[in-house]
Amino acid sequence: MRNDNAVITQLVGLLREGDAAGVWEVEDATLTAVILFNALHGVADDAVAMGPAGDPVADRRRRARALTRFFEQALHPDVVDPDI
Repeated sequence: MRNDNAVITQLVGLLREGDAAGVWEVEDATLTAVILFNALHGVADDAVAMGPAGDPVADRRRRARALTRFFEQALHPDVVDPDI
């Protein structure tokens, strides 16, 4: 799946460019792209499986915050987030 997935291919390029620019450190851009892609899909699949929430806007924001934090921690593991 990852070899012909255009999103993963683009994400690999983005991760490599960010690594080269010193924005983040990525040891294995392909593996990191696969992990990030699947994390996003896991959250989306969970949202579909759980059905409509009491407040769909708040639920989307909560999921977006969780993904953002996960992605930030994956790309900047040594940075301490004061909100956690």
